[in-house]
Amino acid sequence: MNKVVSGGAEREVSTAPQAASVPGSTARMTPARGMAAPVRVAGERVREGHGPVSLLERLGERLSFERMSARMYEALATKLERCGTFESGPRREDLMAIREEEVGHIGILRHAIEKLGGDPRELGRAARVVRVANSGVFQVIVNPRTSLAQGLEAMLMVERADCDGWHMLIEMARAVGEHRMSDSFYLASTEEERHVELLRRWVTHHALQDVIAGAEVLDAA
Repeated sequence: MNKVVSGGAEREVSTAPQAASVPGSTARMTPARGMAAPVRVAGERVREGHGPVSLLERLGERLSFERMSARMYEALATKLERCGTFESGPRREDLMAIREEEVGHIGILRHAIEKLGGDPRELGRAARVVRVANSGVFQVIVNPRTSLAQGLEAMLMVERADCDGWHMLIEMARAVGEHRMSDSFYLASTEEERHVELLRRWVTHHALQDVIAGAEVLDAA
């Protein structure tokens, strides 16, 4: 597992604003400082061309995504503890191991934003959109009426989108000559692709169990 965690990455997940857990309610989000600007940047580095604004905006978007993903895996682990798992399904330690990799990705992104002169504490427009979009999936996971399998299926949609986001970051970093940054993004993307495969396997196993159980009921009728 690629462990690249910048200081504060673990802490910021646990202290991130919590979305409302009441079904049908909207996420409660604390307005970020400097929301009028896409990304708050330090000094003159961006104006001099050393920190492309478009790349900073996408980095902020991915950072928001990873923060939410880490919280989602925590919520899935809690649901598993309450509901139990299924045959060939995940264990709690499997979900928490993925969560730790998401925290590592937060560290990678914080470092990249700071390297380009940005402030990872600020939310840009794209980051706010991602946060609102993912709040719906978070509500599915924390809803006590949903099953673990339903939560995993919702998480699979999130991880597929996450893979696409990392691939775009890789290309953008290469385009502006940030090859070392691009390499770190590639390592994160390979972990995200593995998350997709794990989730797909768990979701498929559960779906097959449902089909087999249904067929057995029909045969017995």
